[in-house]
Amino acid sequence: MTLKAPRLVVCLVLILFLSPSLFAAQPLKSGPPAPLPPQLASARKVFVANAPGKLPSWINSTPDRTYNEFYVGLKTAAHYELAPTPADADLIFEVSAADFISGVTTGMSSYSAELRLLILEPKSHVPLWWFSEPIEYRRHIDDPFGDAMKRLLDDLRKLTGDTAASAEGSKK
Repeated sequence: MTLKAPRLVVCLVLILFLSPSLFAAQPLKSGPPAPLPPQLASARKVFVANAPGKLPSWINSTPDRTYNEFYVGLKTAAHYELAPTPADADLIFEVSAADFISGVTTGMSSYSAELRLLILEPKSHVPLWWFSEPIEYRRHIDDPFGDAMKRLLDDLRKLTGDTAASAEGSKK
């Protein structure tokens, strides 16, 4: 009788290891999308913050290019009034660039870059939403930074439902 118990345990262990699909996470049932924070739809005044970041050396840039181009893009869209201080704003848009190592193979590092937008609630400084857009180094793109900035601003327009500005921006 003592031999049957270890055999049973061994069989159960083998079944568990050989059947990982038994314990695989089940996909969530699809339902209505989660609601967006209401501040994203109701905000009219925003403060643009220039968060720290670094652009790769292959991008023709100045240290404040990310902030300046995002600011101009928001002003052009005319969806938001730009607030002079965070206290005057309904939301804070914290914009930055990031240059980071994305992989290492055979002693060579590969680098990636992206533009980031973090949307914060001004009183609590709680993040409400975020976007990132890769800055893709491709020969057929004259200005990969400008291309990424257009996509970042378009992401924001889609989130806020500003379809008229989004369509206008895509014509340019």
